[in-house]
Amino acid sequence: MKKLKIIAFLIFSLAMTVVTNSCNNSHCNISLQSKNDSLNYAVGIKEMTIVRDALLKKNDTITAEDKSNVIKGFNFLYNNKDLDKDQIRAIYNGIMMGDNFNYILKDGFLFGDSNIVNNIDIICQGITDAIYLRDWVKDSRSAQKWIQNKVHTPLTKEEVDTANYIMGFLNGHQIRNMVLKTDTSKEFKEIFCKNLFEAMDGSKSAYLEGIKGYNNFKKRFADNTIIFNDSDFVKSEDILLAGFFCYFEDKTPLIEEKEALDMLTNYFQSRSSKIKEEINESKKEHDNFFEENLKKENVFETTDKNVQYEIHKKGEGEIATVNDTILAHSIISIRGEKEIDNSYKKGKPIKLSLYNMTPAWKEIFTQMPAGSKFTIYNRHDKKTDPSDPIPPLSIMTFEIEILQIIKGK
Repeated sequence: MKKLKIIAFLIFSLAMTVVTNSCNNSHCNISLQSKNDSLNYAVGIKEMTIVRDALLKKNDTITAEDKSNVIKGFNFLYNNKDLDKDQIRAIYNGIMMGDNFNYILKDGFLFGDSNIVNNIDIICQGITDAIYLRDWVKDSRSAQKWIQNKVHTPLTKEEVDTANYIMGFLNGHQIRNMVLKTDTSKEFKEIFCKNLFEAMDGSKSAYLEGIKGYNNFKKRFADNTIIFNDSDFVKSEDILLAGFFCYFEDKTPLIEEKEALDMLTNYFQSRSSKIKEEINESKKEHDNFFEENLKKENVFETTDKNVQYEIHKKGEGEIATVNDTILAHSIISIRGEKEIDNSYKKGKPIKLSLYNMTPAWKEIFTQMPAGSKFTIYNRHDKKTDPSDPIPPLSIMTFEIEILQIIKGK
């Protein structure tokens, strides 16, 4: 079965235009009266281009039906926010698998052999039996061996049916391993199979892109009041959605696509320049912090000038090697003030693999026995990413208590 193509998401940029036109439908009945409005609309247009370009990778043209199905897919999840995660995953993965499976079926015959014509009902039965563990054969190897022995030889009608069944079984076996490995509920499988079989004819390809469009929208914007970690850029969901939908509803956009994308590019360039200025202003302050911090008792340097550590208590237990894992509690904050994470509050220690640590951190942890308490001061190095919630070059503090050394990675 073809591996799923995952459309990478892009994060977008913006600029400054005031437009006062308006669209005449449920999604686009808005006007743009501020820079913030225009930027929101431009983000919506950029979101639209991701879905549109994904459709064009599958077909040379986008039909009116395709556009309608994108809207239906997006609105299905947008209007059913009470669906639980398992239901959404069963629907999403079912349609995605079915849409990809369509590429295997669309030539009308299996295994590159025109003598073995597709029988969708039998293929679906093979998929179902594999997903529900009603194995017709002992395992997938037996099925593959049967195919190897039979393909490109004259087959009886019963053997053609068997070839169709094995085609479904092998793909169902792979689907079960990829998607259903940890999902055993009957409801999940029923929802998954229903959507899988409905999408196998390729009719839900655009609908799937609409669902992906909503998922991307939700991940990037749904829970955020501000966009791109910029307090000057407040989200307007109606306007953002209007920018997304006008293309799919064949409405004239309030901002042309090129202008919108240029607007986003200009915004990000301006935002990056602002961040660089903040870095230059804060660098001296942070350098001074490290210089003064080193004067404190029990604060030590590492081979990395951006990492220091302060020992509060040295334990008497075992000391980890670079091939070990550490069970520890930690409190992560910005400069010891703005708390980011706290394993004590969660009531669950974390595991830290020394193998994956930076050299400076390995240097610290291979000196600290179990029972030790210490703080690591680490300058945050994501310097110019506007979407990063942590300010540029912030000094992160990691308060660590080593509970146990676990031998091995």
